[in-house]
Amino acid sequence: MEYSNISLSFNILLWFLTFIVYKRNHKTLGTTGGLFLLFLVYSFCSYFVFNDPFWGDQYLPIKIYPFVYLYIVVLISLIPVIKWDNLNISEIVTPNPHLIALICWFFVLCSFLRVGQLSHLYEGLIQMVVSSEAGQEIYIQTNLEGEANLGNGIISNIFAIFSNSLFDFAVLFFFFLLQAKKLSKPLLVCMLLSFIICILLPISYSERGPALERVLVLCIVYVTCSRFLSTSIKKIVNGLFVAFGAIISLPVAFITISRFSERGILGSLFCYFGQQNLNFN
Repeated sequence: MEYSNISLSFNILLWFLTFIVYKRNHKTLGTTGGLFLLFLVYSFCSYFVFNDPFWGDQYLPIKIYPFVYLYIVVLISLIPVIKWDNLNISEIVTPNPHLIALICWFFVLCSFLRVGQLSHLYEGLIQMVVSSEAGQEIYIQTNLEGEANLGNGIISNIFAIFSNSLFDFAVLFFFFLLQAKKLSKPLLVCMLLSFIICILLPISYSERGPALERVLVLCIVYVTCSRFLSTSIKKIVNGLFVAFGAIISLPVAFITISRFSERGILGSLFCYFGQQNLNFN
């Protein structure tokens, strides 16, 4: 146990020093700095998870070498991001903006056609407020239905496939369109609504992972592209992030309390963000 905690502390120190060195050489946080900060938070969470009486029992003793290996591999994978942050780019141009707009409208159409799946979101939230076990029951039922339909060769929702596949590209295109000289306001509004639909759909099935992953994609791409946006647009986007964060925090909190009340809510949050380091080790 003692050597495991030394290894976990070493991992924290590694990412802390990396973040400090980065900040000394860069005035702004940037995409690279944001990712370094995330890995630092994950390393702290890993420490608490391993030492949690409930969540930590499943892990074998932790060693330093796997953390060193993972650290090197992550840095190698971030080389394109580091290069991007260091490039002196003032504007992004594309030879065919109409193609991007076409893809975005297709994403919007597929996402809007999924809005019917949100019909049970309100009912599910009410159940979680009334019963502390409702979220876990919804989650189990969703998994059982998914396993029952697995491998039957039937595509039940083709629009969901396109919408999910195009989400990351749509986020990138959204911020590209924001810095374009001619803004298409109807398209931007429709894309924002589509992002909300794609994030709320997993929550309606008591799933936090896909929803938070999409929020993280939005945040990272925004940090990546923020230098191309005007000050007025940044203020609007920041306000939207705050408002939307407040909106989704309530159902995510209900899901967390409902699914993990008996196993420790705080421990489940640490496990959510810290288990990947432990699993890799």
